[in-house]
Amino acid sequence: MKLRWQPQDCDIPRGKRLVFVGDSINRNQWESMLCMLMGAIKDPNRVYETHRRRITKEKGDYSFKFVDYKCTVEYYVSHFLVHEGKARVGQKRVQTLRIDSIDHGSSIWRGADTKLKLGLITIRKEAKK
Repeated sequence: MKLRWQPQDCDIPRGKRLVFVGDSINRNQWESMLCMLMGAIKDPNRVYETHRRRITKEKGDYSFKFVDYKCTVEYYVSHFLVHEGKARVGQKRVQTLRIDSIDHGSSIWRGADTKLKLGLITIRKEAKK
């Protein structure tokens, strides 16, 4: 017996952008999503990284195109989701986070149909000497 799912009143997402934004936890979720999708498609040769790069731990941003479904699954590094910078405190420059300003990379995320910005919130505090 061969059964096939016949969706009723279900909008199958084709031609969409699914974007993961965040830290290493988001990256793991993105990689898991890619593995699940790759295991479910008919022809893995119809999937490619849009910049023609292999997945490595060195480079941060990736975008995989699923040609048959006209969709992309993307990952962008943003450790805090807000603007990271440096401020001068006395003679030193220290890392700062501007919680009133989103990360510079956010222009890339705009226009995505679904954005997943999950992960842990990391708070760093300089140790007092």
